[in-house]
Amino acid sequence: MPTFSRNLEQSLHRALALANERHHEYATLEHLLLALLDDQDAAAVMRACNVDLDKLRRSLTAYLESELENLVSDGNEDSKPTAGFQRVIQRAVIHVQSSGREEVTGANVLVAIFAERLVSGRPAVIYGDGEQTRDFTYVDDVVDLVIKTSRVPGAAGKVFNAGNGNRYSLNEIWATLQKIEGVSIPAQYGPVRAGDVRDSQADTTAAVHELGHSPRFTIENGLRRTLHWYRESLVTAAKS
Repeated sequence: MPTFSRNLEQSLHRALALANERHHEYATLEHLLLALLDDQDAAAVMRACNVDLDKLRRSLTAYLESELENLVSDGNEDSKPTAGFQRVIQRAVIHVQSSGREEVTGANVLVAIFAERLVSGRPAVIYGDGEQTRDFTYVDDVVDLVIKTSRVPGAAGKVFNAGNGNRYSLNEIWATLQKIEGVSIPAQYGPVRAGDVRDSQADTTAAVHELGHSPRFTIENGLRRTLHWYRESLVTAAKS
């Protein structure tokens, strides 16, 4: 079972202290995120993502002071973590365990907070009706095609399109992401963007017949691997 890093242990205590000093009955994700600003690992990830830590600190502090009056308690009991707070910690532990690592850091918790945003029901913004389609292709399939063009005689100088072989609407992509994360969240639709192509699909005839190329990854497998890469990249960004 993974253990918490010393920095993360301090951050969790700090989050509860932030709630206690304001007499909040519960410690929320906002308390946790504010505490993580002083966590070496989490802060490194946020800097790598160009987050303005001072601005975020001011915003979170103002939120705690003005928006959580309903959590103020007259009792003397210690603040308790909300269900969302606990889910984030559990998700971070599970992710670290599934990756074969032994220590949960503030960076892992930060990534879990982003995942909680989806689980908590915040919708994706889709411009238009979501029925516009694209030939989404996983990057490894594109790499396979490039390698084949370097190995097949006579392929040099020719044009080959990389594609999945099917079109998928943005609504289908959002539905697949929800399936992967185990949630159900209606999308939020915005105005159609000027110049946006309605439908697009690559003609892969040459790649199929001349190179024998066919994609190895389904759209769902590609999205699963992409989400995994995204989570890993946020954590490892702190080390770069």
